[in-house]
Amino acid sequence: MKNKNEILERIDKPYISSTCVQISESYKNSLTIFNRNGIIYHDVVNFPCTPINKYIKDNRRNKFPFSSIPIYISQSGLSEIKHTIQLLNYNEIYVLVKDGEVYEKYVVRDGDRALLLTRAIKPNKRTIYQTRMGLESLLGRDKGNLGSVYLMNLDGVFYTDYNALNIPSEDEMVKWAKDRVRRELLEYRKRLNTSEDDGISNYTLELISNSIDNMTIDSIPKETYLTEDDIVVVRTDNQNITISVFTIMFMKKDCYKIDIYDYHLNRYNIKSLEDLKYPVIKYKGPKISPRLNFDIPKGEIEKQNKLARRLKR
Repeated sequence: MKNKNEILERIDKPYISSTCVQISESYKNSLTIFNRNGIIYHDVVNFPCTPINKYIKDNRRNKFPFSSIPIYISQSGLSEIKHTIQLLNYNEIYVLVKDGEVYEKYVVRDGDRALLLTRAIKPNKRTIYQTRMGLESLLGRDKGNLGSVYLMNLDGVFYTDYNALNIPSEDEMVKWAKDRVRRELLEYRKRLNTSEDDGISNYTLELISNSIDNMTIDSIPKETYLTEDDIVVVRTDNQNITISVFTIMFMKKDCYKIDIYDYHLNRYNIKSLEDLKYPVIKYKGPKISPRLNFDIPKGEIEKQNKLARRLKR
């Protein structure tokens, strides 16, 4: 049975050129594609993000069929699937954050055809401890950082000014803890008034209440998670690309535990792809239904299908 997370595809005419291949990439909820230069595609379905699609500004697309249809829809059961047509350069690493998973793509030219690897990457975990300054540096928020750093979650949402990654300061942690204890204490007292169970005595409740104002950063429990989501960190510098996922916990004053999941990215050649022993399937190109894509003129779909058949010869 074919593993959808490990695919090796053979690409023939008309979807190859001297510098790149044309592919159709599918996703249900979110897709972001990175290369060494940064983001080449970004979309989150039903979320108010600014989409990015560098394909539509790449003049090489005109050498291929379907260049006039950069996005289309298909259906799988009751689910709507979105597709984007993209160009991938030979011998270049591509990283996809797609529907909550991390994938690598790599294309190698093989004579008059090409091999395209798509593989879900399994990360390696390591744990480090950092000061607050060290944590900010890891997240690329220090002024000395070189290259580009992208922060997002696995659902494809970037942390920006609109949707900021707010890691609370230690003063904010203390304020949050005080507010939480006060709130839960009030709720407990309300329950006591409607219950025959005395529970904690009023004397003890007063002691707890009076101690709230004396809480300090040392009162915060160890291994307190500081973000709701795992943080995806992608770094590019026009030559290389790296991707890691961070989980951040508070340990004690100016000490943070960071579980880092590193995704190792590989370069391939024909031999190393063959050594993977994946079954090779033939890439068949876009299959666009006029019924599901009513915004695309039916004549344009027919025209591009004819062009694909002609360019195969």
